[in-house]
Amino acid sequence: MSDHGYKFYMQECTKDGVLIDGTLKDLEVDFDGMRYAKCEGIDAYGKAKNIYFETFADSERVRAYISDNITNEATKIKFTFYFTGDNRQETYYDFVEYIRNGYHQYWDTARNRKFTFVVQDEIKPATEKWHGSTPYLEVPITVQNLKGKTESI
Repeated sequence: MSDHGYKFYMQECTKDGVLIDGTLKDLEVDFDGMRYAKCEGIDAYGKAKNIYFETFADSERVRAYISDNITNEATKIKFTFYFTGDNRQETYYDFVEYIRNGYHQYWDTARNRKFTFVVQDEIKPATEKWHGSTPYLEVPITVQNLKGKTESI
């Protein structure tokens, strides 16, 4: 558990975001030595996909069509994780293999937001750093938020 008492979860899901039983992961418990650092872009909204504009020569205004149900283009969300301990490399590889395959849903108790994602971008090798005499890996991972917004849980 983080120092602040928050929990961070991922679970495999279908392309429609339906959670798959038996695949829940508490990130800081189920991945030995893994620590959640930050998540950038979780509050972003993607560009609206179903608003249309028309311009006519005989009008001073642009005409707009706005759907009753706005949908958004996908956004990117960047996680930063730290991997510590003697098994940090193994845990890093296990986690990368876990998130690279299929669809996943992320949520936490810090923001109480959730989103469904896939990993499209490359995952660059982890940067090994030292805090005093303790080595750790710092790993940024960018994911594609499929709905282009997050939802309240």
